[in-house]
Amino acid sequence: MSDLQLVRVLPATPPSEEDQADATTDYVEVSYANYHSTDGKELITNLTSEVCGSTDNAEQCLLFTTPSTLYRTLGIIAETLSSIDGDTAPAAMRHAEGLADVVCVDEASMLDIPQLLLAGSVLKPEGQTLLVGDHRQLPTVTETDWDETLREPLIDTKAYLSALEYVYWINQTVSADDTGETMSTDGGIHQAQLSEFDGSSDSEPEPEPRTKQATNRGDQQ
Repeated sequence: MSDLQLVRVLPATPPSEEDQADATTDYVEVSYANYHSTDGKELITNLTSEVCGSTDNAEQCLLFTTPSTLYRTLGIIAETLSSIDGDTAPAAMRHAEGLADVVCVDEASMLDIPQLLLAGSVLKPEGQTLLVGDHRQLPTVTETDWDETLREPLIDTKAYLSALEYVYWINQTVSADDTGETMSTDGGIHQAQLSEFDGSSDSEPEPEPRTKQATNRGDQQ
C-alpha cells in the first residue's frame, strides 16, 4: 500500500481536510484532483505520465471516479499520452492497448449499460472487471420515451438492464461454440458466474424493460 497512489477525481473543489477520506487514519493518503482547476489537471497529467508513460517500474494508482468524471479524465489522459491517436476522451476509449489492469464498479446495480461500457473501455486486453453491489437493490432508473428514440430495438440491446443484470444475462445466454458452456466475454468481463450469486435458475425470465421511472444519478457536470 505504501507504493500505491490513491486519487479521487472531482468536478469541484475538494472537501476540507477534516472531511477528506484520509482524515481519520494515518495508513491511507488520498490525493484530490479537481479537473476544472490548473492544479487538478496537472495532477492527472503527471499521474498519467508516471503510470502509463513507461513500462519500466511504472507507478501503481487506484483512481476513484464516477462515469462522468472518468470521461473528463480520459480527455486529459488523451492530451498527455502521445501513444493515443487523438486528444479527446473517445480517442482514449478507442486506445487498443488500454489503460487499466482492473476496473472495479461499486454499486453495480445502479450502473446502466452505457456507463459500464465507458468504464470498461479503459481496460487493457487482459484486464478484468470487478462488479460489487447488491443484486436485490433497485437498479438505476431513468425516464425514457423509447418510441421517440431512434436506436436499435430496446429488447435487442438490453439497454434497460443494470450492469449486474446485463452480465447475468450474458452468462445465461452466451455460450462457447453453442455447447452450452459459459464463456468469458470481451471487455474485461470474465466468468460472470452470477446464477449461483443470486440463486436464480436457468429458467428464470429476464427482467422486463423499465420505461417510466425517476432519475437517480451521481456527480452532475
